[in-house]
Amino acid sequence: MRISILGPMEVEGDGGPVAVGGFRLRALLGVLAVDAGRTVTTERLIDALWPDAPPVNAANALQTLVRRLRVALRPHEVVQSRPGGYALAVPADSVDALLFRRLVRTPDGVDRALALWRGRALADLTAVQPLANVAAALEEERLSAVESRAELRLTAPDRAPARASGPVPAGAPADPPADLAAELPVELLAELAANPLRERLAALAMRALAGSGRQAEALELFERTRRRLARELGVDPGPELRAAHLAVLSGEPRLTRAGDRQAPDGQRLDGQRLDGQRLDGQRLDRQGENGHGRDGRVRGARGNVRPPRTSFIGREAELGRLTDLLARTRIVTLVGPGGAGKTRLATEMALKSDLDDAWLIELAPISDPADVPGAVRDALGLRDERPAYHRPEDVKDPVEQVAEALAGRPALLVLDNCEHLVNAAAVLAERLLTECPALRVLATSREPLSLPGEHLAPVPPLEPPPAGANPEQAGGYPSVRLLLDRAAAASPRFTLDDTNVAAVVSLCRRLDGMPLAIELAAARLRTMTPQQLADRIGDRFELLTGGSRTALPRQQTLRAVVEWSWDLLDERERVLARRLAVFAGGATLEAVESVCGSTADVLGALADKSLVQVSPAGRYSMLETIRAYAAERLEEAG
Repeated sequence: MRISILGPMEVEGDGGPVAVGGFRLRALLGVLAVDAGRTVTTERLIDALWPDAPPVNAANALQTLVRRLRVALRPHEVVQSRPGGYALAVPADSVDALLFRRLVRTPDGVDRALALWRGRALADLTAVQPLANVAAALEEERLSAVESRAELRLTAPDRAPARASGPVPAGAPADPPADLAAELPVELLAELAANPLRERLAALAMRALAGSGRQAEALELFERTRRRLARELGVDPGPELRAAHLAVLSGEPRLTRAGDRQAPDGQRLDGQRLDGQRLDGQRLDRQGENGHGRDGRVRGARGNVRPPRTSFIGREAELGRLTDLLARTRIVTLVGPGGAGKTRLATEMALKSDLDDAWLIELAPISDPADVPGAVRDALGLRDERPAYHRPEDVKDPVEQVAEALAGRPALLVLDNCEHLVNAAAVLAERLLTECPALRVLATSREPLSLPGEHLAPVPPLEPPPAGANPEQAGGYPSVRLLLDRAAAASPRFTLDDTNVAAVVSLCRRLDGMPLAIELAAARLRTMTPQQLADRIGDRFELLTGGSRTALPRQQTLRAVVEWSWDLLDERERVLARRLAVFAGGATLEAVESVCGSTADVLGALADKSLVQVSPAGRYSMLETIRAYAAERLEEAG
């Protein structure tokens, strides 16, 4: 079976066209097709198909839709149920968009890749926002392929289109005729009519016109583009367009070599661009060609940080100190135990920043250190661009792309959740800080990055009220304010009064004032009274499990929060951590060495990783939640 989405959706089986009727049914197939072979989660499918008002039982409605799609595709049994979602079990080459992406990365496949297009991608399904995002990204890739092909032909106009060796994949058109290069000006001018602000396209069209003896039209095109750039964007032509103008004037319209274009002053043009539209729907403000500046840097975008949907409570003083610290130094690391609110504080700092751009890089989903640079590049909207025709030495590594995009521009880069990738994050931060003098880096981690010039900003728990506080006194403490705010969202009639203040104070104290634990407890107040919850908080790991479904798995339960930190310890650190659970109120270094048989360096490592707190007097202790988890591990170890 073949699915074509480079145009209106078409489905073809062994016996010919397959009719898939109904907009929502076609939308479901489209969402599955763009990730053919991979699981698409139930939540993502529901969000795509019912973005505004999901049905009361959305999961059942989705199951019904899947059954209808299976009936429509028979006898092809390709829609599979998988843990957490569904998948379209077809080879990637069975979807023309995925085949296009594979072919376009090979020097001899670009012509066949472009011939797959029948019109606007997913033209009949762009009312579905995720598919509209995919269509926009595919269009950007198509234009890049058109430009790469034109560039090669202008570099070597006597070269016929390359013919691929080996068999042609199913569904891929045959090679076009060798005289297609003669139609280059017509093709480029048609593309430019639809994308009049795309400077690279205009430059190539100018060279193609001049190369066919139409210099006057090429110069007229330059003037028309220059006026439009000034009128609509308020900018002058960039280096590539100016270089084409000079080449036409000098009678040398051809490029030097693919990937080695020259500006008038000899400056090398790298061709790297920003995507104006990414597959996940995140947009960069457009300015100039495809949302990037004339000098290859990010322009006109405040970054990718979005305001959270819950109120910011209890960290005003820390936010003020962090603002002062970032004004004086270029790298700051927020350190603290899991659930302390480091990410939220960093997000508020990024939103408050007066720098040109602020970018949040979420490292939590990444497991391979080698993927860290690519995550930064992707967050900035920079393309993993490997043109169809390139020399290996012309392909930039992701850090180089990011450094060029941010060079000379005051920006804040937030590296969030670095603890499991601390070495890779440190190497990346060091290089970017060296190459981008105006850049500042804010990291969140459960341990320092240990870089020269790094300033640590500990994120402590929210202060709990003293035992015996009355409602007015307790309500002034940030831990109680947070619990009341989140509890009101779960149970609108919940208030703090004389009947429940003792239980609320007890909860905040026993949960160490940790924001995530308090939020999980607040969710439980929908079905339990504060006293019932306080009476059972000794079983906190089984009780506090109601985190947001959209949060990372390790942020959805209290146990997962602590386990994430525990799993990052080495064996010596785990042994000492579980033994420290015997100290109900902390201990001196001498007591720890006597009772636990540890060494000071291991104890220091636990403090660095936010598992152990150190008082000014040199006393070592654990937060109650961490101590409870360590006690479980101690019992397991016998």
